[in-house]
Amino acid sequence: MTLTLDDFSGNWFEDVGWLHLTAYTYITTHSRSLFAKLKEEAIARSIPLSIDPSAAHLLRTNCDRDEVLEAFRGATVLSPNTDEAEYLTGEADPESAAASLLELAETVAVTCGADGAYIAQRGRPTFSVEAQPALCRTPLAAEMRSPVVSSPRSSKARV
Repeated sequence: MTLTLDDFSGNWFEDVGWLHLTAYTYITTHSRSLFAKLKEEAIARSIPLSIDPSAAHLLRTNCDRDEVLEAFRGATVLSPNTDEAEYLTGEADPESAAASLLELAETVAVTCGADGAYIAQRGRPTFSVEAQPALCRTPLAAEMRSPVVSSPRSSKARV
């Protein structure tokens, strides 16, 4: 099932402490208006918003880059991987891409797999962090395709 703007309800934002969107919500033309409405609602309610660009190859083949940039503008946190950061900025260097993406978001974390990540925040120097070994216990996050909202009063996420 794919959500569309017709499914939207302002009630979704009751007790929400953070909104996380993936570009999977944006990639299809019938859900772009929902992506825009969710972002608009979060900003209007001063709810922090994170955006994961999700898949550079799908953005490249299904979307206009300038429209994607505008859709992601206003995020609190933007978390592209190196391919997504290069698609968004045209820069192959993840550190430079992270700094460039501050035009869209307050904080940018460009993930570089086993090479760690570059973190850029407005008004601060960009820095890198090393990757840490981790054991993957579930691929659940990799399967999410819908917006996730979380409540500060509950550890449960609502979709």
